[in-house]
Amino acid sequence: SSDPKDQVLQNIPCIETPKDGNKCVLVSGTMTVYLNDDAVGGGDEEKEKALDAIQAGMGGDEFVTANDDIKDVRYVTLPLTDPETGTFGSSSINPLEVDYAYELEYTPDGDLAAIQKDLELAINEKTGPVLMSGSDGANSTSSNVVGVSSEPIDQVLQ
Repeated sequence: SSDPKDQVLQNIPCIETPKDGNKCVLVSGTMTVYLNDDAVGGGDEEKEKALDAIQAGMGGDEFVTANDDIKDVRYVTLPLTDPETGTFGSSSINPLEVDYAYELEYTPDGDLAAIQKDLELAINEKTGPVLMSGSDGANSTSSNVVGVSSEPIDQVLQ
């Protein structure tokens, strides 16, 4: 989507001071994980796996290469409201919103919208396979997850 759901928190400064004249913004991110209708537990396990994958990717600098202007991406723990789940598009798929936050340090001339779009894509590419695989990383036929998206929950799936 050209309108990412991740939102820059305008009046909240970054915790760490940017280096070398870079800019830094605090971002509140959301990912939608689509669960099978018969998923048990309300998606708690999938939400935890998604957050673990995002945090590990940010801690391991896996997302810094998503855009040349990104200098650092740091996971931030904030008090976030628990998401609501509901039926979406099909009686066999339920969306689960996973909220997270991070600091994004980027070059002064970087295009923030383009950086966010590239970063969201990188996060989805890392998190989707983790959620849809077994605990050993192999594909699992028992996975409750049928897809991952950074699209807003009211977006029509095609």
